[in-house]
Amino acid sequence: MKKFFYTMAILLFYINLLAQTADAPLVGDGSMSSPYEIATLNNLYWLTQNNSEWGKYFVQTADIDASLSSGWSGGGFSPIGTASATTKFTGQYDGQGHTISGITINRSGYVGMFGYAKYAVIKNIVLTNIDITSAGSYTGGLVGLTSDTTSITNCYVTGSVAGNAYTGGLIGYSSIYTKINYCFTDAVVQGGVSGGSYTGGLCGYDAQGTITNCYSVGNVSGEDYVGGFIGRTLASNVTKCYSSGDVTGTGSNVGGLVGNKIAGIDSNCFWDMDASGQTSSATGTGESTSNMKTESTFSTNGWDFTSVWSISPGYNNGYPYLGSVAPLPVELTTFTASINNNKVLLSWSTATEVNNYGFELERQLTTTPGSATPSSSRRGKDVEWIKIGFVPGSGTSNSTKEYSFIDKNVPAGNYKYRLKQIDNDGTFEYSDEVVVDLNSASDVYTLQQNYPNPFNPATKINFAIPQSGNVTLKVYNVLGEEVATLVNSNMQAGNHSVSFNGKNLSSGIYVYRIVSGSYTDVKKMLLLK
Repeated sequence: MKKFFYTMAILLFYINLLAQTADAPLVGDGSMSSPYEIATLNNLYWLTQNNSEWGKYFVQTADIDASLSSGWSGGGFSPIGTASATTKFTGQYDGQGHTISGITINRSGYVGMFGYAKYAVIKNIVLTNIDITSAGSYTGGLVGLTSDTTSITNCYVTGSVAGNAYTGGLIGYSSIYTKINYCFTDAVVQGGVSGGSYTGGLCGYDAQGTITNCYSVGNVSGEDYVGGFIGRTLASNVTKCYSSGDVTGTGSNVGGLVGNKIAGIDSNCFWDMDASGQTSSATGTGESTSNMKTESTFSTNGWDFTSVWSISPGYNNGYPYLGSVAPLPVELTTFTASINNNKVLLSWSTATEVNNYGFELERQLTTTPGSATPSSSRRGKDVEWIKIGFVPGSGTSNSTKEYSFIDKNVPAGNYKYRLKQIDNDGTFEYSDEVVVDLNSASDVYTLQQNYPNPFNPATKINFAIPQSGNVTLKVYNVLGEEVATLVNSNMQAGNHSVSFNGKNLSSGIYVYRIVSGSYTDVKKMLLLK
């Protein structure tokens, strides 16, 4: 009976998650001075369903996991803006650099996150792992069709886009006076699904617009008028752009950069002849892969590698990328702390590193023995974050790297530890914090409830073991599938703290399980995005 009720509780939880709930934003009225704040998937769904608001102002204030849209009725996510006369998106949406991941659409008509944008301002949006399919025309990862003075700035798209005529990784059809700046796509783009032309890595068709400092690196396929960057361009102004994906088509207008053009592509635009499989293009300059990964190829043609572009062998497969949307140079995967008498062992690992100079280790005293707050007699340097050591990084690496540091002779008290990861150019980023308690030694096995709970996307798990030995701590989804290994090593007796980040997981219930000798314990936690 208990198992039945537990199963029903899980089922009801997921029914609630999958429900298409429209929650109006809690903050803002849609005006320029007080824009609507889009913070959740339910807020975003509310926006798709309220076309009377499509002429207003919006800002996104958090990352949004939209993967549940794959189960929504009617073909998944509903585009914002349609082709009817009164319901185009004419407002302003500022993503503020936050991600929207997993948007799924399988509809006809004007398809993209925005179906039809006119006189709109769309900026700072990051769409990842999208899955957009349409049997109709005007299909794009971000926008199906733009018109008039629409502006698209600092946006990028990854995933897949498949449509009929006018299909592009960013925009299907970019029409008169549209401006596109500082955007890129890393999407597989397929046009002509049901027979149709004009397919491009960034735009399927570009008419009388302006495109500056943009690129596309995904593979592109279609029928006629197919290009790695644009399928066809008409009297547009396109400068400082490139493409590097494989390009295939069945018609006579297929090119590495552009399939067909009337006018408007400058000679400072490039495509990779080796990677694209295309030695010709309607316009642009073809280069070898080696030259495409060489800064001077672009800088001698007016490209700004001081404030706009960057190039590094450790990112974007060595091709130029926009500095404004470059990822953090180091992806930290684990950070743990364990106690052995008055010593604290800090261990961490990275999945990738780019220009990593190293890690400064910092400690903060949070409470002294017998008190709930930092002692007034110890205010100052001990209450603040203090540097306790430095560990050199591995420069640029695409393989897992393991690091450790021992903080010796630590006085009794509660402490927080963090990493300050420093790049070769001096920029830095802080890690999540881990907490240790040196007030008393543990004489029993314990696994504490994670905190905070629910969490988004990071939480901490504390546990204690009374004797040294091998410890495993793993995270599972409700199907029993392992999604993360947080600890799998020999650990000293004492109290330990582990940080867990669920940024790559979907909302839902997860289980974490510890095993040490004959001791086993399991607890549940809830990730809400």
